[in-house]
Amino acid sequence: MRWATYFAVLASVLSVGLALGVSMPLVSFRLESWGYGGFAIGVMAAMPA
Repeated sequence: MRWATYFAVLASVLSVGLALGVSMPLVSFRLESWGYGGFAIGVMAAMPA
């Protein structure tokens, strides 16, 4: 494969990883501000695993 293909795959994997890595803590903060308990926040945080 060419280097451009490797960079395209790397960029797509990196963008998905960053999106998930940033959005999950933000969801936890939002749930906390809405008054959800620690158990519900923990379950939501464990869902992607």
